[in-house]
Amino acid sequence: MLKFQTDCAPNNGYYFIPLMESHGDYVVQIEGPKGWSFEPTQVPFYFDGKTDICSKQTDVNFVFKGFSIFGKVSWFIEDNFKLIKLTFFPGV
Repeated sequence: MLKFQTDCAPNNGYYFIPLMESHGDYVVQIEGPKGWSFEPTQVPFYFDGKTDICSKQTDVNFVFKGFSIFGKVSWFIEDNFKLIKLTFFPGV
């Protein structure tokens, strides 16, 4: 059951999730646009009000690892797909 959802600040990526519930198990999870990759994708923790990551004021950080580019090459003759080579390189 989703408790809260928020967006990251566009200039620095910070986010804030208020925790107004009592003690218990929670998961902070990140999900970006299709093809984006983060590590970790989720951080489970137990909120006890004393020794948990919230009470210790510890940030839960997610690292952007990269993104995927995907698509399809359309061709009239399927047997010739093996002749096509796709490359990816930095812009000039």
